[in-house]
Amino acid sequence: MFEAARAHDTETCREEATRKLDNIPSLLPVSLPDGLPDVPEFDMRLLPEALRGWVQDIADRLQCPPDYPSVGSVSSLSAVVGRQIHIRPKRKDDWMVVPNLWGAIVGPPGIQKTPAITETLKPLRALEAQARDAHEIALQGFEVEKMVAEATAKATREKVAKAVKNGDDAKAAAMEGLDDEPEEPQRRRYMTSDPTVEKLGELLAANPRGILVFRD
Repeated sequence: MFEAARAHDTETCREEATRKLDNIPSLLPVSLPDGLPDVPEFDMRLLPEALRGWVQDIADRLQCPPDYPSVGSVSSLSAVVGRQIHIRPKRKDDWMVVPNLWGAIVGPPGIQKTPAITETLKPLRALEAQARDAHEIALQGFEVEKMVAEATAKATREKVAKAVKNGDDAKAAAMEGLDDEPEEPQRRRYMTSDPTVEKLGELLAANPRGILVFRD
């Protein structure tokens, strides 16, 4: 009787285990679905009105999706605006956040990704050229001021030495020739391409408003 009851329990447990296993989804790999999910068409109203005509013109001329020049145009504009705009997440708080904008475009070869980005970077490159020319002019003025400062410092040291020798007021002589050292001008940068981490840190230190880091 005991053996019969144990055999019955064993059979019941086996049937219960088989029923549970049948309800477990198959762990075997299944084939990936064919095709890609539909992507909604880009809505030009998402762009600032001032950029729409320019972006649409680039898309029409290059025969590329307007998504590509849209990303490039907004990213370029953000590099010019920089840290001048803050966001206040809390209505009744002075906490401010400076946003960093990340832009990327993805597509198969030959769909005009690089030409679209190149077009939208043209205004930024023009600003870079203007800033470079202005910096070269400022450097020339800096060299002149540096020469004058060095000559002034030398003359002051001689005047102080003479005052000390003659028993005159050397401090007064030193104060007369005291002048601030000219500060070397920093070049305004709007963008850079593939910098090292160390170089990017130097560029950001000289351009606290921020710059665009471009990688193709």
